[in-house]
Order: sequence, then C-alpha cells, then structure tokens
Amino acid sequence: MRTPDEFRTLVAAFYQHSRDDYATEFDCISSRLGILSEIEKQVVKNYLDYLLTSGRPDSEVQRAWRSGNSCYLFRGHDLRAFLMELRTLLSQAP
Repeated sequence: MRTPDEFRTLVAAFYQHSRDDYATEFDCISSRLGILSEIEKQVVKNYLDYLLTSGRPDSEVQRAWRSGNSCYLFRGHDLRAFLMELRTLLSQAP
C-alpha cells in the first residue's frame, strides 16, 4: 500500500525537540493532529490500522515514517508503540 500524503504531512509535523513545548507526549500528539482535517485524520487512521494490524514488518513501519522526512527518530519497536498511541488518539477523536 502506498503511504498516503496525509500520513506524510502528519509525520513532517514531528521534529527534533517538538515535544519540548508540551507537558506530555499526549499533548504533543494532540497538537500535531490539529493540523489535519477530519477527513485527513480518517485517512491516517485507516492507514495506521493497515500498517499496525496486518503484520507489517518493523522495516515497513520505519520506511513509512521516514517517507514523511521527520527528524523525530525512533528505534526498533518504539515507533510502533508511538503509532499505536497515535491511532488510539485518532479513534477517540469526535
């Protein structure tokens, strides 16, 4: 599956030290989600559902993240955990 532009846009919003302005990672993620429309959020959630629940290897998850040119880097399973948290927040959005 091709990485959606909406996902790449969201990924690009995370950069080195972008979390420094927020008390929690939750606050940082919530702020970044604010750049997306409701339709774009649904596209990202659908993509995360595919990426995280269809047995995609970590290398594919990393490749998808890197496609957004973020300098917010993760090691190993940390990216998958972060994206799962992101997907949970998207699921809770009204």
